[in-house]
Amino acid sequence: MTPHGRFRLALDRLLPESCNGLGVLLSGGPDSTLLALLAAHDAARRGLDFLCLHVNHGLRGAESDAEETWVRSLCTARGWPLRCQRLHPATRRGNLQDWARRARRVFAEESLPGEWALLTGHHAQDQRESVLMALCQGKLPWGLAGMPARQGRWLKPLLAWERFQVLEDLESLDQDWCTDSSNLRSHGLRNRVRLELMPTLRRSAGSELDSLLDAIARDMGTLLAAIDREAQKLLETQDLRPERWGHSLVRQGWDRYHGAVVRKALEALGRHSGAWGRGPSNARLDSIRTLLLTGHAGNWLPLGKGHEISLSRDRVHLHPRFDPLPSRSLEPGARIDGPDWSMGRTAPGNCPEGAAIHHLPPDLQGRTLQVRAARAGDRLRLSADARKSVGSLLAEAGWSRPERALRPLLANEQDILWIPGLRRAWQPGPDSPQQARELVWVLQ
Repeated sequence: MTPHGRFRLALDRLLPESCNGLGVLLSGGPDSTLLALLAAHDAARRGLDFLCLHVNHGLRGAESDAEETWVRSLCTARGWPLRCQRLHPATRRGNLQDWARRARRVFAEESLPGEWALLTGHHAQDQRESVLMALCQGKLPWGLAGMPARQGRWLKPLLAWERFQVLEDLESLDQDWCTDSSNLRSHGLRNRVRLELMPTLRRSAGSELDSLLDAIARDMGTLLAAIDREAQKLLETQDLRPERWGHSLVRQGWDRYHGAVVRKALEALGRHSGAWGRGPSNARLDSIRTLLLTGHAGNWLPLGKGHEISLSRDRVHLHPRFDPLPSRSLEPGARIDGPDWSMGRTAPGNCPEGAAIHHLPPDLQGRTLQVRAARAGDRLRLSADARKSVGSLLAEAGWSRPERALRPLLANEQDILWIPGLRRAWQPGPDSPQQARELVWVLQ
């Protein structure tokens, strides 16, 4: 079969039903050069748009610039549209390879609309290296599945190609390529695996090494796909829905699923809520799973990017981290306006229409009060001698952590006097000789 025929079959299995174009990350190396040749031909056959993307990382000085020049010349000669980006290594943070990889992905995602597929030139040898890298980094067991051929709109149609086939196909198409000298040096984990570990293992395992690594990636990939399906099923049964401060889902039912399924579902939830970009560690996911299985209302854990996961009575909440409502004085006749609520003090008959009302007991009338969020250890005043834990009341009422931080409570120096929407602490009876001369109202 011709290279174009093999590529067409591979892309048939990977391409989304709705796709308007193919974008190829073209470095100039043999893998991406072959990918661009085959993808351009296939895009024309399918009637899809086509675009090449090149990132000059600026890591190899004149060599990086020469590669960019070569890529521009190739695209001009072939009539391919091209978009380039030049990076500045001095501004990078963290691991060099991670920085370069993230920069390429961000550039590609921002360059092409969501209806386009993004293609990379990873081949079979890259996949084997990824399996060994996962083993070296302790990314077990799921890292042993290697790279998926399709992840969202990112496709790797050359994963079945051996490296020698890539070179043979380029020769048959009469196309040269660039050589990245950094691939010949043992810096970075992938290069060390390729140049040092693989030759050592091959001397011990012989020709069976490739088939063994292929089988590991294939079998673990099959298992991971099954776990993904179960995780999706789990999320579909947990009533995931948007709410005022984020998203929430049902607390019950998580214990019926294997830990690996729960971890995968939690990873998807975190991405959905914006809590992390790259996947969190298994240790982080296991701590969240423990919270779901054994935690109590009011318990919470921090996530990434300023997000939290917290428990109320019946639901799990994923939301941004909120600073608690600051304490503010509420004097007689005053009014306080919050983001989506208002609270004031007035004489009976002067409160706004539709407001909830709390009559102040005689011993509190005329005194300065506070409006603030709930705090640990708060007690609700039921009478002159009776108090009840506010935390217990809010847990019974099913308040989420954002509600505890942002909903206003009425307090004095010692006690919570009123929890609007939940409970009145004191109200005069119809025949009481001590009728209230002052009340507090709230609109929310």
